[in-house]
Amino acid sequence: MKRGFVLVATIGVFTFAVADGEKLFKKCAICHGQNGEKQSLGVSEIIAGWKAEEVKKILHEYKDRTRDTYGFGAMMGGQATKLSDEQMQQVSEYVEKLKAE
Repeated sequence: MKRGFVLVATIGVFTFAVADGEKLFKKCAICHGQNGEKQSLGVSEIIAGWKAEEVKKILHEYKDRTRDTYGFGAMMGGQATKLSDEQMQQVSEYVEKLKAE
């Protein structure tokens, strides 16, 4: 019985994190598309399906102002600075689940 509770609790937390990631991604979707299927401003890579750890690493680089891919450093840095580590993890996990069409 205890294992069942832990499993249900874990699934509940995971579902909550994905829902938060989806909510957070709405701001990203303006440039990257609803499913991460677009090249931002027609030049960036399509991000749908990227591994969560890679997304989180890149977000941290933008936040730390050590990345300026495609000249988007200031724009992406401005967005990344608004995210906590937990929010970065949530949005990264959400991006990993997206499928480019």
